[in-house]
Amino acid sequence: MRVPSLHGLPPLFSMVLILLAAGLSGIIFSFVFAEFGEFLFGFNAITGDSRFYFSNPSPDVVNSLRFSVFGQHLGMFILPGIFLARFLSSSPSNFLSTKQSYFSSLGWIILVFVLSLPAIELLVALNEWLLPESYFQSPLSEGELLVKEQTKLLLRSSSATSLLVNIFLIAIVPAVGEEFFFRGIIQGLFFRSLRNVHLAIFLTAVLFSLAHYELSAFIPRLGMGLLLGYVLVITNSMAIPILLHFLNNLTAVLWAHFYGVDALQEVSILNSVWMGLLFTLLLLVVLFLFIKNQSWKKNTALYSLNVTQ
Repeated sequence: MRVPSLHGLPPLFSMVLILLAAGLSGIIFSFVFAEFGEFLFGFNAITGDSRFYFSNPSPDVVNSLRFSVFGQHLGMFILPGIFLARFLSSSPSNFLSTKQSYFSSLGWIILVFVLSLPAIELLVALNEWLLPESYFQSPLSEGELLVKEQTKLLLRSSSATSLLVNIFLIAIVPAVGEEFFFRGIIQGLFFRSLRNVHLAIFLTAVLFSLAHYELSAFIPRLGMGLLLGYVLVITNSMAIPILLHFLNNLTAVLWAHFYGVDALQEVSILNSVWMGLLFTLLLLVVLFLFIKNQSWKKNTALYSLNVTQ
């Protein structure tokens, strides 16, 4: 049964309320888990001096930061992404596209993932080229630098235990939470309001990229968001974008563990821009063939039915 207070509201207004509620929930959960981390490890990742945990990356400090980050993801993405569908649809499982696994097309999905890596790297280079030099001296850049340093601190792992923790915190948790929230809730509401699947996917990808607070990586995350959005519509299975998101994050976690965090900034699988363009073209061709194989009209009609009922 739908909840009248949300069902009766315009989709975009519902989305604004959901974004505000998710943001507030994320802040509250971050502070609660940071306090819990301070109780366990003697350091508060939010109220403590950030310069301290950058200069003293002890296991206790890192674990405290992990608690805070997990709380933020839990409050901002996982809980809203999973439970808000109950307030938006008479069939939450259909709205979130969780009824189909679609692993029969796993070969296509793996191929898409492999081709997306050089394509995303090309977008990284494009982002760096478009971003003005003045940005790196702005207050926005300082905030982004803090996020990057926190991420590097979290990615550091020197044991099998810390690797497993990072796989859970950096690969599994964001993949599940962000896909349910962005591709599930937000993209569904955009489609309800606009009735245009391409525009819904694009606007969701924009919000997805902005939510990571990194303007220097806005375009590659936008590209990833577009890919995940289209894959959801093509397959009508939330499991597939979750899997792709997980594989993307897992690649970074494993690379940082075996080759060092700093190696992430140096790794490149492209020899030239032309090679990047070639892989991007191959990715588009594979996506076109995948869409043709799965019947775009049939699947968009099913997606439309799922998110509007």
